Amino acid sequence: MEAERIMIYPFTNDMRLYVEYELADNNAISSLVCFKGSGHTGTAFNSNHGSLIVKDDFLSELDNCTTILPAFYDDLPENGEYDFSNHNSRVNDLIFSRIKIAIEKGKKIIISHDESTWVEKIKAVADPEQIISMDKILIRSDISSRRMHIIESPVLFLINSFQGIDNNEILFSISRELKRIGYKSTIVSSLTHPDLFGVYSTKHIWGMNEISDNHKIILLNNYLKEIEQINESGILLVSVPGATAPYSHKAGLTFGSELFMMICGAYPDRCTLVLPFAHYNEKSLNEWNTYYKAKFGIGISDYFITARAILPNATEVYKSSQYLTIDEQKVNSYIEKQCFSAPVFSSTKVFAYVDKLVEDLSDSTDIEIV
Repeated sequence: MEAERIMIYPFTNDMRLYVEYELADNNAISSLVCFKGSGHTGTAFNSNHGSLIVKDDFLSELDNCTTILPAFYDDLPENGEYDFSNHNSRVNDLIFSRIKIAIEKGKKIIISHDESTWVEKIKAVADPEQIISMDKILIRSDISSRRMHIIESPVLFLINSFQGIDNNEILFSISRELKRIGYKSTIVSSLTHPDLFGVYSTKHIWGMNEISDNHKIILLNNYLKEIEQINESGILLVSVPGATAPYSHKAGLTFGSELFMMICGAYPDRCTLVLPFAHYNEKSLNEWNTYYKAKFGIGISDYFITARAILPNATEVYKSSQYLTIDEQKVNSYIEKQCFSAPVFSSTKVFAYVDKLVEDLSDSTDIEIV
């Protein structure tokens, strides 16, 4: 039997996290193909079976794979109508045209249940034996529910400070470290491809524009309760979507509405704040903690400082957070020199964070060992 060789197309920033974690265990991924001019061409990923380089020639790489894992952008409207002024519609149209070529050449297609519109379009042009379905873990709580539940499992919120900071990489690292030392955890995120990552997604609730925010809070609560019951204890690791603080009076004007609704849906046992790289001291960290206590009624237990520094002038000009990526070792060196009294970590020191997390939660609640 021919060994499976999987191409991921298109490779985007959303897929980077998946590739970094999946390559450690999945020898079947053989090709990463991005759009020409996307800036990803030539990016290298190391794995146990060698280096994998991102390329931009779809047709050339198609001959070297057996299976395509498409990464569509946000789905089309439920009525299936294109909005040609919408960038995602145009991009998805291009992706689908390439997938049809692959189907004509006899390639298999991996489909994800969270992309329902494209699943139906692919099924319409492919033979049933060409379709590989991912395990569906997305659950949708009863939209008619008006009952709130008590969440008994420990709930950890990972909170973004400013616009453009992604806490999902840290969240996955926390989950893996917990598993390594024998503790159960479940990830709840708003990732674009939840089936692909094997996590539970809140994206479908945030996208329900036809219901009130009060109703969304009830659905979030019911959804987390259902996840808790399915997974039987363990820590609920919740990635709160969106930013929670404006950068200035002109830029990054986000105010944490998603965080407020998440708190109403399930009050967290622990809140960890993700900050950009900058110069901090005890006073500035205390000011962050005071901000969240006053505005949201929660205290910040820990802080992660990322390897992304905000570019102030560019942020003011473009009215959204612009970043410069710096070396992770610089972050580690900075944190060590500062000797903060508050718990401050970098994304490479997740093991220290998890040790403290388990110690603190063990004193206050029951957490299950695998």
